[in-house]
Amino acid sequence: MDHAIGWPWRDTAFDAAAVVAAAAISAFMVLGSRPILEPLGGAMIAGQVGLALCLLFRRRAPLALAWAATAAAAAIAIVELAAPGSIVPANLSPDDIPWLPAAAPFAAYSAMAYARDRRAAWLPVVALTVIGTHRWNAPPNSPWLLQSLLFIGGPALLGRTSPRVDASSGRSPTAPNEQNANNTYSPSGRGPTNGHDSPLRCTTSSPTGSA
Repeated sequence: MDHAIGWPWRDTAFDAAAVVAAAAISAFMVLGSRPILEPLGGAMIAGQVGLALCLLFRRRAPLALAWAATAAAAAIAIVELAAPGSIVPANLSPDDIPWLPAAAPFAAYSAMAYARDRRAAWLPVVALTVIGTHRWNAPPNSPWLLQSLLFIGGPALLGRTSPRVDASSGRSPTAPNEQNANNTYSPSGRGPTNGHDSPLRCTTSSPTGSA
């Protein structure tokens, strides 16, 4: 039984779980006991949770989601570079990484797992990794490089090795049509075969009269 929006209910449940997880992490990043992002009057948590809600479409629009996460990460980095202390608390621990939205690991996985062109999916994944490392302004002995590789590279590689599934049909986009797989052509040119080396034969039955 399919969900009303056309996805199997199990996939929808996983997508909803990803939204809840990303939203919870976002709240912890902004409102936790040791926040790593300034609340900005509620604008930060609203933006993070809004991006988390976009995970509902991670199967239908994986590249758009990945680029949205990349744009959010770039916005945090650019604003903080232009106005230090406006986004990232001044007393931030060097072990905390504030540059990646909570939805970024889910977006990286989705881009590699569900995008039709995985080569194009590498672009936002690499961009997210570079932004996360923040090498142009990283403190000495910063773990941001390792954290970015774990938080972005890890999910991306996991998605890269997952089976390809077309979200609209639930089938692998590279799987042959069942009829074409069963009805192949004989190498000898004798016409379609039934998967073996013998050609298909059409038999008809004719009524026979009794003597």
